[in-house]
Amino acid sequence: MNILCPDKKLLNKVNHYKQDEIELADYFFVLSDFAKKSLTDNGINEDKIFKINLGFDKNVFTKKMHYRNVERFKVLFVGSITRRKGIQTLLDAISGINERDIELTMVGNIGDASDLLRRYKGSYRHVGFQDHQSLAQYYKEADILVFPSILDSWAMVVVEAMACGTPVIISDNTGSKELVSNGKNGFVINTGNTAELQEKIMYFYNNRDLLPIFGKHAVESVKNYSWENYSKNLINTIDHISSKHSIN
Repeated sequence: MNILCPDKKLLNKVNHYKQDEIELADYFFVLSDFAKKSLTDNGINEDKIFKINLGFDKNVFTKKMHYRNVERFKVLFVGSITRRKGIQTLLDAISGINERDIELTMVGNIGDASDLLRRYKGSYRHVGFQDHQSLAQYYKEADILVFPSILDSWAMVVVEAMACGTPVIISDNTGSKELVSNGKNGFVINTGNTAELQEKIMYFYNNRDLLPIFGKHAVESVKNYSWENYSKNLINTIDHISSKHSIN
């Protein structure tokens, strides 16, 4: 069974449409090096691919003013509660850690992982969809963001959390991994590796004095990822493509 799409008939249909679109396309806009590689690995000419990273709202996702010094260690996940987001890896990791003062909060609408939520009941706190203002507060109150996705071409939540000064632990199948420097602003782990995720969570748990340092580097790493820069990059890319086809 394909965990990203368990319905084999539907998967084949989707892949058929994707292949048609790929064959018709002259150029491709992608969100990350990770997404770009998925195309070049499948025979798409690199000259046809343009990377344009998404931005974040700098008026909303701002650096936290202080880092908590309380007993509970807060781990945050933000995203749809689906298997594709690596929910099982996250819940396996948290439930296997003995420290009772680690609190996992999961923010997002429930998708196809409702059975996992029932199985791991008591290991987490679930909060539904939040607007950006509320979401920024969750980022700031968290000690770390964990995003162990099985497949994500970018993952806005990673950038938003980093903009708020919150260190991250993400999978190597997440496009925004290109912003994460291991041991500096967060960690990139192997997708689906529960033991490695536990190890990195415990690293931050046992070294809470490093959270402000990691957080400072996180903010610095995403400072240029504004919507203004995204718009400029998009316009410049379209102009570049247009110039190649202009009539002299």
